[in-house]
Amino acid sequence: LEHATSAIACDSGMQATALAFDVLMQPGGHAVLMRQVYNKTRSYLEWLAARAGGTVTVVDDGDEAALAAAITPATRLVFAETFTNPLVRAQDFDLLRRVMTEARTRAPGIRLVLDTTIASPWAFAVPPLDNGVDVVIASGTKSLGGNDRDMWGYLATHDSALANAVMDLMAM
Repeated sequence: LEHATSAIACDSGMQATALAFDVLMQPGGHAVLMRQVYNKTRSYLEWLAARAGGTVTVVDDGDEAALAAAITPATRLVFAETFTNPLVRAQDFDLLRRVMTEARTRAPGIRLVLDTTIASPWAFAVPPLDNGVDVVIASGTKSLGGNDRDMWGYLATHDSALANAVMDLMAM
């Protein structure tokens, strides 16, 4: 459904998120988060960055100037949710694409990681991975299961090296 060349099933959406962060955040690295993301996501990334000697900048969803200004050559990832949890605010994907296109000239290797849990794969005419997003993560428990009977998540990408690094981390 994601049109991914690599997909990894995980124990939960939060595990998929943590694995993506664990692989992308390098010592001294930097990440940018949208302000309205799920609180556990924010807490985990801030903990991880502090542990790795890195930093996290939080910007308001939809603030193009703040997002562009927050990205530095050390920025490894920008994380957003299609619809924020729990406030269900929508992202402006054209804004994210514009900022990321320019950011890739200043921050080589930067990745746009998108949590599509609330939207689910069926919400998009063009899948995010075909539209400027590098990594899609989601909680299948919420978006596809719907009733918390089963617990699982996934990570999808076209970046096979990143997917292999996630699989190696899972194996450890």
